[in-house]
Amino acid sequence: METQKNPYTDYEGKPEFLLPEGFRIRDRDDCVELTDRNGKFFRRVERKNFFDQLIPTMRGLLADLTQGSPLAENFQGEWEAYEEGESDMSGYGTLVYYPRRGHVVRFAPPFWHRLSLVVRNGTLFLDPGMKLDWQKVRYRFEQSVPAVAGCSLGNHVVHAVVFNIRPLHVKVADQDTFDLTNANRMRISYDELGRNKAVVTAEQLHAVDPFLKISVFSEGIHAGNVDDFIGGNQAIGEPPATVVIDEVDNPDIKMLIRRKAREFRKPVVMSSDVGSGAERDVQRYDLDPGLPLVIGGMSDGEISAIEERYRKNPSLGNFFQFAFGLIGHTYRRMPEFKIIVESLMHDGVPPEFGGAPQLGSTAMVAAGLAGEAVPRIILGHELKERTFIDITNAERGEGQ
Repeated sequence: METQKNPYTDYEGKPEFLLPEGFRIRDRDDCVELTDRNGKFFRRVERKNFFDQLIPTMRGLLADLTQGSPLAENFQGEWEAYEEGESDMSGYGTLVYYPRRGHVVRFAPPFWHRLSLVVRNGTLFLDPGMKLDWQKVRYRFEQSVPAVAGCSLGNHVVHAVVFNIRPLHVKVADQDTFDLTNANRMRISYDELGRNKAVVTAEQLHAVDPFLKISVFSEGIHAGNVDDFIGGNQAIGEPPATVVIDEVDNPDIKMLIRRKAREFRKPVVMSSDVGSGAERDVQRYDLDPGLPLVIGGMSDGEISAIEERYRKNPSLGNFFQFAFGLIGHTYRRMPEFKIIVESLMHDGVPPEFGGAPQLGSTAMVAAGLAGEAVPRIILGHELKERTFIDITNAERGEGQ
C-alpha cells in the first residue's frame, strides 16, 4: 500500500534540503552563489544570509575524537575531503534552506554532524547490565520516538530529551501560542512571540539538527489525533511513540493521553514545576497496562470525578484540585507556593497575580528530570514512580 503524505512532518517553516545531488559554492564580493555540481547556476544568497557550519563542526570533532581511534582515522579522511573541496570551491556537506528567515546553511554530512552532537555524552548512558557498547546504545536511542505533548515546560523537556538521546524522529504537540508572560521560564525571542509553541519548538530543534524528523501537532492533542500521536499511523508513515511525555495543562487532555498510552502500552513521563520544587512521575504502562491513571493511590473513578468537576466549572481553584489529585501534595513542602495555591483552591485570589505561579529555574530542573528518565526507560532501567526535589535545599524525596 502506498504511503500517503504525512501532514505532521510538513509544518510551515520546515527547512528544505538544497541540491542533494551535489553543489558548488562560489564566493563573490557581496554574496555567495550556489550552483549544481555541473556548474549550473541555482541561487544567489546575500552574504548575511549564508552560514557555514563546517569549521565549527570539524574543529569540535578534531578536538574530541581520540587520536588513533577508528572514528578519528575515518574523520581524518573526511577532513582531507573537505580541504580538497575548499581548494577548488567544490561542494562538501549538506545545504539547508530555512524559509522563514531566508537563511542558507551548510552543514557537515549527516553522520559527522550528528556524531558531533553526541560525542560528549555518547558513553554516559548505559543499559542496566552495562553490556551494550555505545554504538548499540546509539542505535536504540536513534530508533526511539519521544512524543512531547505541551510545549511550555515541554519545550525545555524536548530539548533535554533530544540533547540526551539525539533520536531520528521526535513529536511535539501544542495548540497555544507563546506570550511574553512565558518568558519568565522559557528561552524565547521576540520573533517567536505570538506564534504556535509546537512550531517554534520544531524550528529551534531544526536550527541545530536539520536531519531530525519532527512531527508537529500544531492543533494540540485531541480525540481526532491522539491515536496518531501515541500509536502512530502507518498509512501516512507516522511512527508510534516510544515514550510519551505529558506536559499539557488541560485536565481532559491529560486524562486522554494517559488512557490512550495505557491502551497502546506506552510509558508516560510527566515533570511538574511546583514553586521551588520539581517532581517527576513515571507510569510504566508498557510493563503493566493495569496500572491506574494516577500515582499515589487515587482510583480512576476518583480522578475522573475531579476532572468532571473542572469541566463543569473550569476555575483556577478546580484546576489545582485536579492538578494535585494528579501529582499529589508535594506543594505543601514549598511555603511560598503553598500560600498562593491554597488561597486559589479556596476561591481566593492573590493580591496581584492570578496565574499559575512558576519559576524558570524550577522549569529547567523539572525538564532535566524528564530528560534523564527517557533514555533510562529506553535502555530498560527501573525508575521510581514519583521523585520530588526541593531545589532550595537540594533534597530529594519520593513525593506524596
